[in-house]
Amino acid sequence: MANEQDLLLEHEIDGIREYDNPLPGWWKWLFWASIGYSVYYVALFHIGVGPSIFDDFDTARADYFQAQEAKFGDLEISETTISMLSRETDLMAAMRKRFQGTCATCHGAEANGLAGPNLTDDYWLHGGMRMEIYQTIRNGVKGKAMKSWLGDLGPSGVLTMAAYINSIRSTNVVGTRGQEGVYFDPALLVLPDPAPVAPTPGAPAPGEIPGE
Repeated sequence: MANEQDLLLEHEIDGIREYDNPLPGWWKWLFWASIGYSVYYVALFHIGVGPSIFDDFDTARADYFQAQEAKFGDLEISETTISMLSRETDLMAAMRKRFQGTCATCHGAEANGLAGPNLTDDYWLHGGMRMEIYQTIRNGVKGKAMKSWLGDLGPSGVLTMAAYINSIRSTNVVGTRGQEGVYFDPALLVLPDPAPVAPTPGAPAPGEIPGE
């Protein structure tokens, strides 16, 4: 009981007195260690040379695009392939971010034109077919600011970027530039149905059981 009296503090409020009950030593060491680590963390990641959250994001995004290249690297480069990829919702969402990181300086974040033309209307300077857009991205335009993006995006990146441009065409986002180039009728983009395979002479008709 005497020890308890020794722990009681002298001050009293409304008849209440409190014990001098210090925190355990391990808690104090943990508290001061967390403060010391926070100083190190701020010095490294916010002031020093450590990777920032933006660097981590860029790394994760690069890993994603490499995975996409592995997934789509063996696809045939054609009107049909570009049309198919442009309907991949998750891929197009990722390509939107990539477009904003690589192409927005000239074409705007919404692809509605800045120094470069609006990509959301139906007027095209270098051809509006899907493969023509692919070739423009892949090879660039001689004598113009449009460079070849093959080295930056890689073969699959060029293919998926062409698919993204195809996915946003005819959305007509209002931009600062007027219509440029030649009008391209979107109806020309409709892909024909696969031609029916002609039956081999003497082969049974569809649904017919051989020998009957």
